[in-house]
Amino acid sequence: MGIGLFLLLLWLQLTAAWCIVSAEWTKGLEVLPGVTVLALVIGYLLALSRWPPILTHFYSFTVGASISFFFTSLLLPGTLGWHERFINLGWRIGYWLESVRAGEAKGGPIAFVLLLSFTVWWSAYLAAWFAFRKRNGWLAVIPGGVLTVINAYYGPSSLVIYPIAYAFVSLLFVLWLYFREQEEEWAHHRVGYSPYASFDFFRYGLAFILLALAFAWLAPGAKANLKVSFLKENWEKVQREWNKLFPSLKGYRVPKIGQAHFGKELDLGGPVTLSGIVVLEVEAYPRELVRYWKAASYDFYTGRGWLNTDNTAFLFGAWEEIPVPQFALRQTLTQTYYLIEPEGRLIYAAAQPLLLSEKAFVIATGEGDWIEPSLLLASEPIKPGAVVRVVSQVSVADEKSLRKASTEYPPWIARYLQLPADLPQRVKDLALEITSGYDNPYDKALALERYLRETITYNEKIPPPPEDRDAVDYFLFDLRQGYCNYYASAMVVMARAVGIPARLVAGYTAGEYLAEKGRWRVREKNAHAWVEVFFPGYGWVEFEPTSVQSPIVRLSRVEEETRPLTTRERPLRIPEEVEVPEESKPPLPLPPPQTLVSPPSEKFKKFWPLPSGLAALTMALRLIWLKLEPPELRPASRLYLRLLRLGQLAGIKARPYQTPLEYLESLTKFFPEKAEPFRKVVGFYLQERFSPEPPDEEALLGLEKELSFRMFLASLRSRYGLSGDKEKGNQDGSSPNKHR
Repeated sequence: MGIGLFLLLLWLQLTAAWCIVSAEWTKGLEVLPGVTVLALVIGYLLALSRWPPILTHFYSFTVGASISFFFTSLLLPGTLGWHERFINLGWRIGYWLESVRAGEAKGGPIAFVLLLSFTVWWSAYLAAWFAFRKRNGWLAVIPGGVLTVINAYYGPSSLVIYPIAYAFVSLLFVLWLYFREQEEEWAHHRVGYSPYASFDFFRYGLAFILLALAFAWLAPGAKANLKVSFLKENWEKVQREWNKLFPSLKGYRVPKIGQAHFGKELDLGGPVTLSGIVVLEVEAYPRELVRYWKAASYDFYTGRGWLNTDNTAFLFGAWEEIPVPQFALRQTLTQTYYLIEPEGRLIYAAAQPLLLSEKAFVIATGEGDWIEPSLLLASEPIKPGAVVRVVSQVSVADEKSLRKASTEYPPWIARYLQLPADLPQRVKDLALEITSGYDNPYDKALALERYLRETITYNEKIPPPPEDRDAVDYFLFDLRQGYCNYYASAMVVMARAVGIPARLVAGYTAGEYLAEKGRWRVREKNAHAWVEVFFPGYGWVEFEPTSVQSPIVRLSRVEEETRPLTTRERPLRIPEEVEVPEESKPPLPLPPPQTLVSPPSEKFKKFWPLPSGLAALTMALRLIWLKLEPPELRPASRLYLRLLRLGQLAGIKARPYQTPLEYLESLTKFFPEKAEPFRKVVGFYLQERFSPEPPDEEALLGLEKELSFRMFLASLRSRYGLSGDKEKGNQDGSSPNKHR
């Protein structure tokens, strides 16, 4: 049949694919031309084969589904491996199908791309089948023509060029195919014809095509005739059904869908179905401070849901410090967010954000010289695969301090006591009954939290509240079951009913910790809502009323007296790999740990080799080393004390504001060969201090060999430039103490 016909058919099918891509219904449609080319090539080979039609169609279906699935998986973030991509895509399709079955389609864009990939596959395959097996040009051009016309009809006006181009090439293709069939017929019957017949045939045929297109374009009423009443009604019916399946496509209605959507509103509705799609991966330190990744907080309860009423947006540059209220018993938490899905402007931040690596609008309320952030939005869209860093202050307030907190609230906190005027009285009565035995806000909040965790059943498949009912009242007295939005709402409303300022917060739980990556993997199903209660002097403190979530364990009185706690005056820490412009550096930056070694002194080198003096000094130092370890120390604490001494001897002194993990980072740069055992020592020390399970004794005995007296001597030699190995790493002649 000739390569020319194949190229014309390829151009036709690519025109249909390009029309869909240009409509920009959603992201990811750029895979369609590749699918089209493969489909036409395979369709051409199958059409020329001797396989029976049933076998060729089945083969095309199988290969087309596989290729469509593969091309669609290419749209997922590059941080995922192939196995994870296929599982992720399967989750998305299953989630979309389940939501369609439930009557409320969610997660449609990726399903839409997969559906269109399979559609253009069959369009190109059928075009090749009808053209090269059935020799029917009209049937070959219909599938791609339907796709082109539908997209041009629903899409922007700029797409009108595609159906015109498709019509022109289609008529040319049909004309050429007809002439080639005539040539074969003439050859079969040995009919002679002029070699110029093809030129005349195409000349007159092309003139006819141009006249037909001009007549169709200029004919009065041609466009109106496409919209006769019955046809219009059917088109609109199809469009309504299509919108139900894919409500988030560009050009259609775009409601706020998805239960994991975080914005200015949070509704208390019916059942939820959250998928296992990975949305974030997060690195954060210190690890023990990680609880939630906050998206938004809500202050106004409507009786049917929550509103964020902050309408002021403050623009901050990258690494420009946000002036937030200063509270006691706070520690710094540095977070690195790896965005996977979806694209947007929302920035997550644990607790109270202070620094952002992105230029952002901070939605907040303010009083005087400080503001209180409730929503963070990047000034430009953040694309999947982007990395965002945040520095936050997290409350580490202990129970004793919170019980003794003042009850004299500042005037601006009054809005966090708001309740609807028609809130049923029995909700207030229940709150008073639960908290009647306690004399301070902290214990009252604990009582409300405990009541909800112990008496309400967790269930994601609940019906929505009736239109004339308060959602919290319906949850507490009728349903007696629900999910996190309802648990958090009930606790906030009841806390406010007894005079305790509280707010609802939404975002994600920490997720699954990946030890090999040192990250938390956060999936859509980790979406969550929790409670923050305000305590004068200590700020917002988190509570967890949802029964299926782990309770928040705070420091007891004994732990509070032994564990060092920092206040807001602590210098802010920015990740060392981030380059911060001079004009946007925050005040009091923590200087990066210096590990440079002072140059070896020629004088010391000259007199060092005294074997007898060295032996005597070694024995004396070893005795001192053993005597300086208090016998009452527990095993992991004793090893951590050795670690601190090694650092002091090497010139790396632990600063008061450094956590054990931050000090470990400085120390491992000086002793890179000992990074792994040092990490184990710090891990066991933290476990011994804050975990009910003691560290493994055999592992501790192995680590004692790593922190031997030889390491003590190595630190001493390095401190005074007496180690030949360490002097290689020192190029600028500076000493660690000089930089500190």
